[in-house]
Amino acid sequence: MTKEEILKDIDNLGAEVLFGFIQLGIVTLDELRKTRKLDHSKRLNITDMIRQAEADLQVELNKDKDAWGLARYGMEEDLRKYISEFPKGRYVDEAKIKIVEFQAEKERKKSERDLILRDLRENFKNHDLSNFKQVVKQYNLTHNELLEIGLPSEILQSLNKINSYTLNLGSFPKAIPNGFTEVYFWGSPGSGKTCALGSIIGTADKNGMLTIKEGLGFNYVTDLKNIFKENPVNLPPPTPFHDIQYLPIAIQKNKKSKPLAISLMEISGEIFECFYYKVAGLAYPSEDHKRIFENFVKIVENNESTNRKIHFFFIDYEKGGKLDSKRKRQDDYLSATVKYLNRSEVLDKSTDAIYLIVTKADLMPVAKDERINHAKEYLTSNFPSFVENLKSICSEKSINSDELLYDVFSIGDIYFKDLAILDSSPAENILEIFTDRVKRERFRRARKIFKG
Repeated sequence: MTKEEILKDIDNLGAEVLFGFIQLGIVTLDELRKTRKLDHSKRLNITDMIRQAEADLQVELNKDKDAWGLARYGMEEDLRKYISEFPKGRYVDEAKIKIVEFQAEKERKKSERDLILRDLRENFKNHDLSNFKQVVKQYNLTHNELLEIGLPSEILQSLNKINSYTLNLGSFPKAIPNGFTEVYFWGSPGSGKTCALGSIIGTADKNGMLTIKEGLGFNYVTDLKNIFKENPVNLPPPTPFHDIQYLPIAIQKNKKSKPLAISLMEISGEIFECFYYKVAGLAYPSEDHKRIFENFVKIVENNESTNRKIHFFFIDYEKGGKLDSKRKRQDDYLSATVKYLNRSEVLDKSTDAIYLIVTKADLMPVAKDERINHAKEYLTSNFPSFVENLKSICSEKSINSDELLYDVFSIGDIYFKDLAILDSSPAENILEIFTDRVKRERFRRARKIFKG
């Protein structure tokens, strides 16, 4: 009905019908009253209905306000519930804006999460464990997601079992007993000597090839073999500067072969650098450096020793030719060491073999079977003078049948700097070098030493 029709027919329309037209906004109570056709009773009824409607509306508005008060600080689901319960509520538009913001934030977080997962996939080695755990918690990364990006289940299962530790270092002897082949591990700090040594000892023990001499070095060898018998391996910390480790062991290839008496000599990177200071005529960093270094070279140069020697020079593939904090490169230290050993006739009278070992070979951009060739090219390109000098020494002194020997070494796959899934094949290669190069008859001279 139109307003005109309603006003003409007030007498025939009930209070509820007229109230309905008022609610629809077609007519007002004042307009009805001005016609003088609205009787008193009907007007009172309409007035009561208007008051009740206003009261009901206020209740609804209060409900709307209270519901919005809860939803506005909630999640997207809370906002959608509010819109569903109050489709004509006063805050519906604001709720819709917040939903759009939630969706945008969700997309941003998804994008950020994808970047985090990609970064983890590509840079496991560069994340330390505490940083990784923080990222997992912050982005609520699931076990399955971590498996999908390439983290092995054994690594994930070991994350909460890792504890920091220090190796129990043994005392260094005043002389190496006769009857052993002395095997020296030379290399700058961080070149991987301790990890290589641990992997070799752990692999020898797992293969039933290892016997450890009682006394000096026994505890250190025991700790190393136990660390590297675990998989994954919680990698050991760097060797402290003031220690040189002497590890007298015997390697027996099988039950039918004779044991090979070997003294493994691990020189801390900081003491190794002392060869440079000596050759350059520089002061040692401290009196401790001087004392330890000079005591050590007395053993290396011992003219009364009948022991043969094998020298492994470790070169860090990752470090390459980068300058250190002293503006020296690792080949500066290596070259100085070789110069000193050569002029002291250590590489003349007692050396059976010299090997260049490129460590962290897992970083090489080639297949495993191509690593040695890649290492040769890498060394020739990055350390040409050092390599040529060693080649000349091998030729002049008939070492290695006049040839420089090469090998590569990798612990295995590294995760979060401190965890490794061990690859025992590089350690087995070096154990094979031992069994090929160490003279078997020499164990007879060392037998009494092993018996204590």
